[in-house]
Amino acid sequence: FHGVATKYLEHYLGWFRFMDNPENLNENRLFSIQQQLIRT
Repeated sequence: FHGVATKYLEHYLGWFRFMDNPENLNENRLFSIQQQLIRT
C-alpha cells in the first residue's frame, strides 16, 4: 500500500478487488472504465 493515503484506502481496495476478479475484465467493462477515467 505504498503511496496510498489512508483517506483513499477504501477506494483503492475497492478498485483492487474489482480488477483482481477476472469476471470483471471483459471488453465492455474495460471500455466503460476507460470512459469513466477519461471524464475525471
